[in-house]
Amino acid sequence: MKNNIKNFIYSMSFKVILLAMLICSTCTSICGIFFCNYMDNVATNLAENNLKDLAASFGAELDKAYEENPDMTFEELEAILTNVKMRSAPSTYAYLLNEEGINVYHPSEERVGTHVENSFLCGVMDQIAAGENPPQTGTDVALYRGVWKYNSYYILKNNYLLNITSEQADILSFEKDVIIKAILISIINLICFTIIGYFFSRLFSKPLNELTALVERTAARDFSQEDNSGKITKRKDEVGAIAR
Repeated sequence: MKNNIKNFIYSMSFKVILLAMLICSTCTSICGIFFCNYMDNVATNLAENNLKDLAASFGAELDKAYEENPDMTFEELEAILTNVKMRSAPSTYAYLLNEEGINVYHPSEERVGTHVENSFLCGVMDQIAAGENPPQTGTDVALYRGVWKYNSYYILKNNYLLNITSEQADILSFEKDVIIKAILISIINLICFTIIGYFFSRLFSKPLNELTALVERTAARDFSQEDNSGKITKRKDEVGAIAR
């Protein structure tokens, strides 16, 4: 048994299988690096654009509602902003800040009346208070209470600030799913290449084994002809030339 394993390790078949696995793993690794970088950029841009679109959409709805009723109550704001959700990111929610950075609406009612803690939004509110004109919409990623979160704001016509937030790991979860599937596909490819390498190694090694047997018989002064001997001498490749 040990001799068979040793002979296989030193055989051409094993080298062909190794070559197939090496080619597959190298190509997969190179493609995987580029794919992961590409997916990271795609996921980031998609997350930011989705949040911006969501903020702009509900911001426009709030502008219209405030034009009709400048003194909207918490319940009226809740009727609009409770619908801020993303199917792919359940952690998504919205809150509304007045010109002083005070929460006038927040899903957690105990936060209503408190000052915003997000430094990114505080910077935007400071620009508004200073009479500057920050971009109407913007996106940022910040660490909040140990959790990385996306924040996408929209400045209303009354200078209120609507912010939509979502946990980064939540909103980018589909990226991990895609990468996991890519890894599974890579493993399947490696198995397939190994199987293909095995069959090609058998294809290459069979005539070599027959040639080896012919040479060994000749070295032992056995010049008898066998069926395989006749077949191998008729090959048009290098093996046939050596056999003849």
